[in-house]
Parts: sequence; C-alpha cells; structure tokens
Amino acid sequence: MSSNPIKRDFSKNQIKILRLLFEKDYLQNELQEALNTSAPNLHYHLSRLEKHNLIQKETLHKVGSAKINKISLNPSAREYIRKLLGYKNKNFTRNNASNIPNLLKKLLAAIPEVKAAAIISAEGHLIAATLPQGVDETRIAAMTAALLSLSERVIIEMKKGDFDHLYIKGSNGYLLVMQAGPNAVLLASTTHSDILSKREIKIKIESIVDDFLKKLLGTIPEVKSAAIVSAEGILKKLLAAIPEVKATAIISAEGLPIASALPQGVDETRIAAMTAALLSLSERAIIEMKKGEFEELYVKGSDGSLLISNHST
Repeated sequence: MSSNPIKRDFSKNQIKILRLLFEKDYLQNELQEALNTSAPNLHYHLSRLEKHNLIQKETLHKVGSAKINKISLNPSAREYIRKLLGYKNKNFTRNNASNIPNLLKKLLAAIPEVKAAAIISAEGHLIAATLPQGVDETRIAAMTAALLSLSERVIIEMKKGDFDHLYIKGSNGYLLVMQAGPNAVLLASTTHSDILSKREIKIKIESIVDDFLKKLLGTIPEVKSAAIVSAEGILKKLLAAIPEVKATAIISAEGLPIASALPQGVDETRIAAMTAALLSLSERAIIEMKKGEFEELYVKGSDGSLLISNHST
C-alpha cells in the first residue's frame, strides 16, 4: 500500500503519465504508445489529471476534427507533483543554470555567427538565454521544446535513425535546435549554415517541382483528383531525376496528404499532420526570433535528412 494518501487517489497509469511528463512534454499519441493503451483510455486518464489541474493540453495543429496535442505538466502544480511522486528537487531552474556551465558564453565567443542562444528544459521551461530584445522567452521556450519533440517523432516515422538536429531557414538567418545533454535543448540563432550546402540538389528539386506545385495549388476542386494523379507522376519524376532524394510528399497547409512516395510502412496521414505542425511552428519561431520570413526546414537524423519547404502561392 502507498505511504502517500494523496497518491492513492490516482491510478497506476495516471501516476505513470505524471512520471513521464515530469521528465519532458509529450505529444498525445506518444503518451498513448508509451502507456500501450487505447485512445479512449488515455483520454479518460488525461481528463482526470486535467480536472485536478495537474496537466495542461495545447493544440499544436488541427487537421479537420483531428488534433495534434502537446501534453505537459501544469507549471504551478510541478512542486506538488514532485512531492506526490517522491522525487528530490533536482530540476533545472534559472537560478541553477550553472548545471550547464557557461555554455552560452562559450558558444557566442567561439562562433561569431551565433547571435543569440537559449537553453531550454525538455519540458519547455527557459533555463538561460541571450535573446534579441523584445523576444518572448516563454513562447520561444515552449515552441523550441515542441519543435524538438515533433522532429524526433518525424525522424523515427521516416526511418532516418536518431534525431541529430533541426535547422530552420529564414530570409534573415537560421535557427538551430539540438539536444544539450539528456534533459535540455539548445536553440541558437545564426547568420549562415553550411549544413544546407548541397545547393545543386535543392535547385534541381525546385526546378522540377515549383511550376507544377503552383498549378496544383491553384487547381479548382472539380479537377483536384486529376491533379493528384499528376502529382504522383511528378513525384516519381523527382525520385528518378535526383537519386539523393529517397522519398517525398506533397502536403496541404491543413496537414492532409495530397500525393506521396514514402517508404513502405510509413503512415502518410501521420507524416502529413506532423509535417504541417512542424511547418506551422517553424514559421512562428522565425517570426518570433526576427529572422525574416520562413524559407525551409531541415531535420537531420543519423541515417538521413528531411527537407520541408513551403510552396504555397
């Protein structure tokens, strides 16, 4: 029997959810997989924890009636939850940011191209930062943690090994997101990137796809099915022309798959929803960090990379 009388008010799964969320934020579908439970069962447990104001839910992206939700602990209840779970207080805070000694100073001194940086906990809380004046630190921290979580998930879904880092290209610079130890995330604002150095590949992709996408996105609903058949053909042409491209997809701004040539076993609906959510978050982050207009997103895994571009007109 539990020695904590309050703990007995919650089921084993609800306690497990709190333990998972204490370490980092989760997408709702990730929690479902971690608990190995059904969607209705997870909904019940989350509703009960929400009723007690222990967790909070944020909709990152909506596709029709389906939503991509990020689940996190209620910051005001974190200390209560820590005691509930019997954890010692070892969390990152702004006051003990020395757990990552002088990382920001070293980064800015060593790489002149890095103009701003932040270290963020896996839960999306700011640890330390040197950000441009006027930037909302809380919003950037939450967006960065969500970007990391989505990027890790899409790399797994696309079978690209382990997540390495994420680059977001704006018209006035780049944002880099990567792990900073097991419990933190690094966001760096840079003026250039040598990661996206294979310009000839990108130019070939754009030359084959750009004109077609403009026509596709302007297609009236009555001939949409014909356009999708043509889209499948253009994707095959793209893969044949550029051996470095192993898979590709065209996705609507609402997160619906239009056409795709993805690896066998990949769920195109989930990939489409995650891609649209990544795009939406990246556009917001570029604006928030004053990097001009979003241009492209680059997610690197240990076994390959993903390039996400917005071709809307």
